[in-house]
Amino acid sequence: MKDYPYPMQARNEALCPFTRDTQLSGFLTLPKSLLCWGLSPGALLVYGLLLDRGKLSQRSGWTDKQGWVYVIFPVRELALALGKGVTTIKRWLRELEERELIFRTVPFQGEAGWIFLRVPRYGVEGEREKALGLPPPAPAVRDPWEERAWAPREDGLDPTDDVGRMLAALERSGGQFSTAPSGSGPGSSPGTPGPIPDGGGAGFGP
Repeated sequence: MKDYPYPMQARNEALCPFTRDTQLSGFLTLPKSLLCWGLSPGALLVYGLLLDRGKLSQRSGWTDKQGWVYVIFPVRELALALGKGVTTIKRWLRELEERELIFRTVPFQGEAGWIFLRVPRYGVEGEREKALGLPPPAPAVRDPWEERAWAPREDGLDPTDDVGRMLAALERSGGQFSTAPSGSGPGSSPGTPGPIPDGGGAGFGP
């Protein structure tokens, strides 16, 4: 396995802790549903790069007559961005084409090719409800992926009332609810976390 190309000091300087105030930028967008499509990791990464470039094209108004956003990302530039060979990138692009996630065309002879993307329907806001004939989701509903991992979910309780749900968990556990010592966590001395009641903890989620 290849080691990290930079010395340890540069590696540490390139990282920072992920805290409650961290604002992410410069990261790729990848629809979570594509993780179940059986695509190779390389094809997923290429799709993420194309979708990221597609968002820039969308803001710049790069569309055809039907309104489809197109991306210009030559194969050699993709190979350079991922540190892979051109043959490998072409194989991953064909994989995306076979699954009809992208379409490639050369609109003008001698010009750079255009790449059109398709996204999972249920990754578009409101499409799942439309397909199932359901009313659109209320804007106040919180995405379950964004719920706090420690907050147990109980039927009949307000999903936004974290305090009430935590007290309900405490009552269920007979008053034995406890958390990890304040010194535990990434970058600090290890601690021994206390017992977590059934239904809570980072291992439980939607």
